[in-house]
Amino acid sequence: MSTGMAFEPTRAELEVTELKTTISNLNGKTVNNVIGGHDGLCMTEEQIFNEIEDRQRRSTNIIVSNIPESQADTPEEKNKDDLNSVMKFITDTVSTNETVKCFRIGKPMQL
Repeated sequence: MSTGMAFEPTRAELEVTELKTTISNLNGKTVNNVIGGHDGLCMTEEQIFNEIEDRQRRSTNIIVSNIPESQADTPEEKNKDDLNSVMKFITDTVSTNETVKCFRIGKPMQL
């Protein structure tokens, strides 16, 4: 029996419809080999492998500040000067028992 009134969906029904559409779209991404990352980010397997490789490459990096910039002409000579300056800094610091501050840069890893 019709009352002649048009049915208007409730806010909850509209939200359910929107959620169903979102889930449907996300299912398509899952099929296309996308892996959910942390903080709501999605990364492909290739991006994950590249990130792991990059982190391994940087795992032994150190950052030293207040080392004078090399005045050498070529990048190779600048790199050699930088390495010598860092090694001298480490040798001088260790041999004099000078207090060195050590801290990490960046967010801690969430396990």
